Amino acid sequence: MANTATFLLTIFYSLSMHLSILAGLNNLLAWIVLTVASLYAVLSYQQPIKSLFFVCFALIALFNVIAGYDFVIYLPPILVPSILLVLFAGSLFNGREAFITRIASKMSNEKLSMKETNYTRKVTWLWSGFFILIITETVFVTIFANKEVWSLFANIYNYVFIGTLFVLEYAFRIYYFKRIPSLTKIKHLTWYSHY
Repeated sequence: MANTATFLLTIFYSLSMHLSILAGLNNLLAWIVLTVASLYAVLSYQQPIKSLFFVCFALIALFNVIAGYDFVIYLPPILVPSILLVLFAGSLFNGREAFITRIASKMSNEKLSMKETNYTRKVTWLWSGFFILIITETVFVTIFANKEVWSLFANIYNYVFIGTLFVLEYAFRIYYFKRIPSLTKIKHLTWYSHY
């Protein structure tokens, strides 16, 4: 239930931010961030660090609401891929298990073959590079584009890019390993949300 609510909240956030910017409703932007950050904090109450992060973010948004600023809207599209980059790339050093290897191991409930371990490590590198590109693109449009173009990339295109990479990698994985994961394994994909 919480995973579905988080997914729907993410879609609401992106669409409401973009539509508010297109409609020129700039006074709503910090309110949207405040509302969504507060709801994320409530949804992640069982994960104290994650919840604390969203509470702090809600406080920053509250400051923006009170002061009449909207700079808080530029933070999530840079912070989220930055946190994911640290999570993914940080797992690739000092002999640690790659993040996607951990996910694959949890999904399969058995030790991965060397081929699978190598593949998941390379996919973790791929996602790390992808997050670097997303961060770079977002910073670029934040600095050089108007608010409407920035919003199009930050709130719409980046999610399309993420979905595209996810689908392409999944299709390649099926081709490479010549098998389709069972539906029960796919259902366990929500395991990632506990990180």
